[in-house]
Amino acid sequence: MSVRSKKRLLFFALCASLVSAAASVSQSAEEWRRLPGPEGASVNALISHGDSLFAGTSKGLFRSSDQGQSWTKLSVTEGGVLIYALAVSGSRLFAGTDGGVFISRDNGQSWALSNTGLDKSYPVSAFAVKGDRIYLAQRGVYFTSGGGRSWTPINDGLTDLDARGLAVNDTHLFVTTYRGLLFARRL
Repeated sequence: MSVRSKKRLLFFALCASLVSAAASVSQSAEEWRRLPGPEGASVNALISHGDSLFAGTSKGLFRSSDQGQSWTKLSVTEGGVLIYALAVSGSRLFAGTDGGVFISRDNGQSWALSNTGLDKSYPVSAFAVKGDRIYLAQRGVYFTSGGGRSWTPINDGLTDLDARGLAVNDTHLFVTTYRGLLFARRL
């Protein structure tokens, strides 16, 4: 065998080992994989609480205890409820719906309506949590520091009340509106 043939054979062997090594890396590296979501529902909100994963959907609230492999429908209210937003504060789970705010203190087994102070004709579209304060976006922005018993509006200076998204950091609360406006309020 000529030197040239040996070099070519060595080159092909090296390439084959690199392809094999690359295949092993890509198979062992983390990759996105599709999960069987709640059947027939559009997922609007997703949150982890304890060992459970909760999905707020167009057909209600679902919980998975096996990392999204299977889902159980939870009864938030008597009728069907569209879930727009989810939040966790301590042991409490909050569900923002087209019927107001529902709170569970037992990982989704039972739910209580908490609408005191809210405009009940608008859905709750987002939550933000900072310490013991929970903020929500609805027709304006509200907060509770009493575990959700009642909600207080904080809309002074907010010129567009069609609040859709919330975020909070150490110093400010941020809100975005349906029209794409962004506001900030010092905490």
